[in-house]
Amino acid sequence: MEQLPELETKRLILRKISLNDIEDIFAYGSNANVSQYVSWETHQSLEDARQFVEFVQEGYRLGKKSVMGNGVEVYWKACGYD
Repeated sequence: MEQLPELETKRLILRKISLNDIEDIFAYGSNANVSQYVSWETHQSLEDARQFVEFVQEGYRLGKKSVMGNGVEVYWKACGYD
């Protein structure tokens, strides 16, 4: 997955998650209303978000993960929408 492409349309950009996304991932990852529907625990700190990003990036390197940022609501900034 190291070569995972960036996909872009007029309304959406899908790209690999990067360390620049930590604050935005924490913003939704720390919301218990969001995390109740996912496989990870509610983030308690920016360190939790950093560990998640590093976990995903290691998956990219090993060819085992294809998690991408998307442009939906709280994901906007994490996915390249300002």
